[in-house]
Amino acid sequence: MAIKNYFSGVEGRQHFDACVAAGAKHVLTSFLYLEKTDLDIVRKRKQQHPHLKFLIDSGAHTFQSDKEKYASWTLVEFEAYIRRYVAWLRKNKDYIEACVELDIDWNVGTPVVEGWQKKYFVPLLEEGIQVIFVWHKQRGLEGLEDMCSRFPYVGLPGEFSSEPDFNKYISVAKRYTTKLHGFAATKQADFRDWPWFSGDSTTWKSSERYGTLIHWDEQNQKLCFIEDKTLRPLYRKYFEKHGLDAEGIIKDKNYREVTKYALISMRRMEEFYEERYATRLFY
Repeated sequence: MAIKNYFSGVEGRQHFDACVAAGAKHVLTSFLYLEKTDLDIVRKRKQQHPHLKFLIDSGAHTFQSDKEKYASWTLVEFEAYIRRYVAWLRKNKDYIEACVELDIDWNVGTPVVEGWQKKYFVPLLEEGIQVIFVWHKQRGLEGLEDMCSRFPYVGLPGEFSSEPDFNKYISVAKRYTTKLHGFAATKQADFRDWPWFSGDSTTWKSSERYGTLIHWDEQNQKLCFIEDKTLRPLYRKYFEKHGLDAEGIIKDKNYREVTKYALISMRRMEEFYEERYATRLFY
């Protein structure tokens, strides 16, 4: 089987619609975003697109990357947030594929997070809701061994697959038949070489942020990142093939179409590996 690729950053309507149009099967949505906007978005979208699988993120990345903003939050406030998150997961369990624990070790410390695992997230697991429990580097290989012995689904930093000793982490998961999720597992090698069960990616958004043209070269089986905008005319036939505004992309006047093409390219790569690894067993 090929990695299940959850497209991240699709909370907004424009990006979500573009993702669906590109043929995405899996999307990631943050509960932190839902709580600030519309807690009913996932139910509505799932009913409109029954084939879509939703992974719900806890918002931990935002809590950790924007520490100053949440520096005033007390343990009581974080735990109240978890209770709201868990209640929402139970209410919406029929619309989601899996969820991620609140792994804010850097904010509150690993012992606190482990307490939350037992109190809030293990019960969800026992109720049949798939939970991704997240390993952090400071826990070491021994900590991964411990987590894989207790949990069926564990998340690792996606960039770890570039480490020369990454195979030893894979070996630990294999020993316990633990499914591995790669957070920001965005490289082609993650699709091609490593037995991730799932991963999430915002790679497609580099087209929007930096003007990078992302193109799946099927003949050479390579995901290309074209920075030089003067080369865009070479890809006109591909833009037109997918019904995009080729002129707008080439003249750099329609960034939304560049984003759409990035999603299409990522999805085509995903389809290639889905077909290639259709009979490959996970572990």
